[in-house]
Amino acid sequence: MATAGAEGAKRLIMLASCVLFGLSLAATWSGAIPPYTDDTARAVNVVHVVDAMGSHGKGENLTSYVSLFSSTPGKLTREVQQIQEGFKCGREKVIDFVTFSVKYGCRTYDETESGWSQSDIPRIHVESNKMTDKRVTQVSIDTKFSKRWSLKINMEEIADFELRGRRNLS
Repeated sequence: MATAGAEGAKRLIMLASCVLFGLSLAATWSGAIPPYTDDTARAVNVVHVVDAMGSHGKGENLTSYVSLFSSTPGKLTREVQQIQEGFKCGREKVIDFVTFSVKYGCRTYDETESGWSQSDIPRIHVESNKMTDKRVTQVSIDTKFSKRWSLKINMEEIADFELRGRRNLS
């Protein structure tokens, strides 16, 4: 009979631990309790994105924005208040960075065009576009001074592609 009481106590402790863990996780994700303080570091990524689709997806000129996001739980309210650069945060602006997606983040378009020389902005150029029995389009990408970049190919529009590298150091 002593073992039955021990089993009941183990279950009660396990249940209480799970409930406490769930409540603390919910409080952190909702932003009610800050997950990071002055004593605890938080990894925050800041990326300057140049969108080749144009003005917010309208196909006009190149546009750019600064994206602020973190892979750690919690909102970026405190960081945005400290930076004070016009960031708007939310889940409605999902960014696909090819290797991962940002489901919650902050963006600002404030003065992201200033300070850029047109010669510094990465460019995509259509070299040729031939239509025979199938369409063959040759595109060149000049990444300029970008250290890290990614290319996303919409496989709903593109049936097959080949990627070749050419290094131009001029």
